[in-house]
Amino acid sequence: MSQLWVAGEPLVRHYASAESAFIARQQLLKEGKAIRATYTQDYILGIKLLAENAWFVVRNKTATSFLVKSQAEAFAKKQGGTVLDFSATQQTLAP
Repeated sequence: MSQLWVAGEPLVRHYASAESAFIARQQLLKEGKAIRATYTQDYILGIKLLAENAWFVVRNKTATSFLVKSQAEAFAKKQGGTVLDFSATQQTLAP
């Protein structure tokens, strides 16, 4: 699960996946809206993270989030994919 907190909105927007939140984020930015925060969920711990501080394993246009880079690297080694930071993930998943 991922969330976006859009400036001027009282509640966060919920998304079923990190990739859907990244796509929505890109669209909102194109519309001139400001994003106050982007949240994602750590794959292992299940805790909510600021996406800007997370590591992502991107494979087949899906993104799996991790707090710890070494855990992302281990996941990518076993499951395939590329370990990326927030900015690179946004660019990779942008429509």
